[in-house]
Amino acid sequence: QLSTYPCPSNISFLYNYGFLLGVCILLQIITGICLSMHYVPVVSYSFFVIKHIIRDIYNGSLLRYLHSNGASFTFLVLYIHICRSIIFQSYIFLFHTWVTGIFLYLFLLVIAFLGYVLPWGQKSFWGATVITNVLSTIPDLVEWICGSFFVYNPTLNRFFVLHFILPFLVMGFLLFHIFYLHLFGSSHPLICNSNNKIAFFSYIFTKDSYGFLVLLLLYFLQVGFGFLVVSHPDNALEVNILVTPFHIVPEWYYLPFYAILRSIPDKLGGVAAMGGAIVILLFLPFINTSEVRSSTFRPIYRKLFWLLFADFLLLGWIGQAIVEEPFVIIGQIGTVFYFVYFLILQKVYEVFPPYPYCLTSW
Repeated sequence: QLSTYPCPSNISFLYNYGFLLGVCILLQIITGICLSMHYVPVVSYSFFVIKHIIRDIYNGSLLRYLHSNGASFTFLVLYIHICRSIIFQSYIFLFHTWVTGIFLYLFLLVIAFLGYVLPWGQKSFWGATVITNVLSTIPDLVEWICGSFFVYNPTLNRFFVLHFILPFLVMGFLLFHIFYLHLFGSSHPLICNSNNKIAFFSYIFTKDSYGFLVLLLLYFLQVGFGFLVVSHPDNALEVNILVTPFHIVPEWYYLPFYAILRSIPDKLGGVAAMGGAIVILLFLPFINTSEVRSSTFRPIYRKLFWLLFADFLLLGWIGQAIVEEPFVIIGQIGTVFYFVYFLILQKVYEVFPPYPYCLTSW
């Protein structure tokens, strides 16, 4: 497979992000295993164990910051990977690959949340408190998850165990994801099936290697110089359960969904909207049933996709803003457009006539 797998000859650099995402996940697992050898999931020690790893363990600071910053790089690559799949509508032809990929996305969101709690900083504790309180819409669920009536020692212990085990489940789903991709063959910007193929090695491997070196450069620039602000400074403070932060903000890759959660005044409605914003991606192959790929033959598709991209960035900005006007109404408008795009505009694309040559090219 690594040498003779046939790949389309006209794929762009956007098709390298699947390989880069696999590298990021593998690096997270390796650094996570090394960190788990020193970590102690006890509320009295966890915060100081992180400081011990950074200051006293040989190359401990490198491991710690590779792991914490690696989460941001993983989601950055993941979002680009999903955007590429949406704009080229890969989900139409690679249904099983798309479904397994969205499940991988859900698992990575859960794993990242569990890992964010483990340093037991101020933002870790209050972020876990907010998210577990969101689940209080279901009776007794918080007590069952936390092992107590609030986030405390049993919660930290359970989160550590799940944060360690779930990545291996992700690796299993990743094998299914790659299996279904190679079973039907990769798509490309024009059509799905084409006889114009080239071998994976050395043509595509060279492109992937170049992308890997660029990613590695960004990794070490971040670890050594911190050119991206990817974490809140309050998480460097020890937990104080008597002092609530003025503004609780999750990590940047949760901000759009956090904005959707806050845009609904009702707690249960907000949870449903936030979950639906992710689950709706699973239903894209059923929503868009066009026999002609819109992204290739309908120019309006790509133009409207950039509106979705801008809306996602807008929701991310609203997610870190204070809950007051005009941010509340802007977040509600962005939430409505997000669902309108996937539920309505995806069907509207089928109404616009494609280019006249598209049917003959198929």
